[in-house]
Amino acid sequence: MDPKTLYRQGVIAIRDQKDIARGRELLLEAVQQDPNNDMAWLWLTKTVNDQATRLQYLDRALQINPQNEQARLVKEKLLG
Repeated sequence: MDPKTLYRQGVIAIRDQKDIARGRELLLEAVQQDPNNDMAWLWLTKTVNDQATRLQYLDRALQINPQNEQARLVKEKLLG
């Protein structure tokens, strides 16, 4: 499966099917194939409870795309 399809299916699994584990699996495969998908890194933050890991994902998304407003806002919220 190509990275765009993996990304889309991962988002659907998380958002629509509430299947976090499956979404995480699909998104991890997507970023393995395309490490520069900032939105996949952002969606991965929804699959972990660990704040440090979330921050790593957010930093990666912002490193790829400093203009990613959603990632910036999530990071600000996370840091308080």
